[in-house]
Amino acid sequence: LGTEAIADQLVGFDDAMHWMMYLYEVTDSVRVDAGPIDEGTLEWHEPDRVGDLAIPQTDRRVIWPLFLAYRGRFFCAHLKCAGGEVRWRIEQPADDVTDWSSEPY
Repeated sequence: LGTEAIADQLVGFDDAMHWMMYLYEVTDSVRVDAGPIDEGTLEWHEPDRVGDLAIPQTDRRVIWPLFLAYRGRFFCAHLKCAGGEVRWRIEQPADDVTDWSSEPY
């Protein structure tokens, strides 16, 4: 139903590292067992319990709220994480494009 794209720009090797994250909302029953995967451990959680998880502040304060706000619709956001600060902006849909946030992290 909804497809979201998140571009994370993190400071890393040579002061630049880029991640692209795609979030998909599962709207029908699937059978995928929780357990170890190449990227770590796959776990399933109820949406209202996400706030209780030990997740990065970028996920808690930016990505998850955006996912909920755009649930069932496409959006694209860009995050910049550098110098202890996280700035972000909406890049799609065109009617919602924002300037870089200046919220302290």
